[in-house]
Amino acid sequence: MMRVDHAGEYGAKCIYEGQLAALRSLGHADNQEETQKFYRLIEEMYEEEVRHLRYFQDILDRRKMSRSVLCPLWHFCGYGLGFVTAKLGNHAAMACTTAIEDVIDQHYQSQVDCLEQHYSEEEELVESIKQFRLEEINHRDIGIEHGAENMPGYSVFYRLLQVMSKLAISLSKAI
Repeated sequence: MMRVDHAGEYGAKCIYEGQLAALRSLGHADNQEETQKFYRLIEEMYEEEVRHLRYFQDILDRRKMSRSVLCPLWHFCGYGLGFVTAKLGNHAAMACTTAIEDVIDQHYQSQVDCLEQHYSEEEELVESIKQFRLEEINHRDIGIEHGAENMPGYSVFYRLLQVMSKLAISLSKAI
């Protein structure tokens, strides 16, 4: 469970790093003020993902657990996805966030349910995952508020990213 969460937060960090890199390259854009505001919004979500990642890294270290061997793949895929979606525009970047955070909402809720039912001694972990889940839901809501659904082809893109996210979770569980 912790290896999967670590891998997921690592991937999320990489997505936002890719988006931030793409947005930095747009510094000369016609509407630079809007680009800077959007950059700060992405940066705030990025910082939350980094905090989540550090939490799971600490747990893995304390419990002497291994990380997913797929982290290099998640780095490449996440960064690339983030970079491309930001280059496609703000709506595409937000559509990426919305689709992935919907999957993470469900993923974290299922973990909370399992932990509460079978591992009552993991109260601190449960509370942390609940808090992270709320922050991920907030990211999804930010995506909707900032026009994710206005991306051309949104419904197809949304479903594709959800399938990819669920596949990444499954692979991280196995490896």
